[in-house]
Amino acid sequence: MYLDRIQQIYKALTKTTLPGRSAQLIMAPRYPWQEQAENIDITELTAAGVMVLLYPKNNVPHIAFTVRAENIGTHSGEVSLPGGKTESEDQKLADTALRETSEELGINPQDITIIGALTPVPTLVSHFFVHPFVGAMKTTPTFTPNTNEVAQVLEIPLDVLQKTTVEHMSVSLSINGEAQEMIAPYFEFEGNKIWGITAMIVNEFLATTRANQEDVENSTMEKLHSDDRTYHMVQV
Repeated sequence: MYLDRIQQIYKALTKTTLPGRSAQLIMAPRYPWQEQAENIDITELTAAGVMVLLYPKNNVPHIAFTVRAENIGTHSGEVSLPGGKTESEDQKLADTALRETSEELGINPQDITIIGALTPVPTLVSHFFVHPFVGAMKTTPTFTPNTNEVAQVLEIPLDVLQKTTVEHMSVSLSINGEAQEMIAPYFEFEGNKIWGITAMIVNEFLATTRANQEDVENSTMEKLHSDDRTYHMVQV
């Protein structure tokens, strides 16, 4: 069951047109985000890579999220995908996502195969240009989170996310030094709210997989392997 679902996701990410910003904006805070984003000079933003990490648990696809520690700045205490800004040691943005995932969750990056990428998205608060990658693992990982960065690991079944109802809440964000009150859509899991850039990335991923779920080929996907990972990147 798990590998069948990974095959579907792999096909959706590599053989279809991504829904892109249209899916992301469904989960964007109700502020003129699109207008703001289109006025951003992405060359002035810091490149970052994040990981939508898929793995089997009881043969069911799960996605790993982190609850950020309370002492790490702008997004303290928020639910996020593992990831962070690119460093000089990273040859590719996919390397950034792999390295940060390893550092935050305590897993071997060689156990993750990159099977696709989603649409990059700028952040208005922290000034990153975030490149999301989708990675898959063969086996159930044992997470050893870095407690300096991660307060909790959330393991959410993919099917649960796909059936989650979108809710809305009022939030205050600092945009270019100015406090802005707005309504933010979110997903909720066991009392944890997934919103902002994380929810936007997740919604594009869900829209991509949902659109392709009923169109499954009988051919076998390239096997997941550790020595020859496939990188689907956006160069910056």
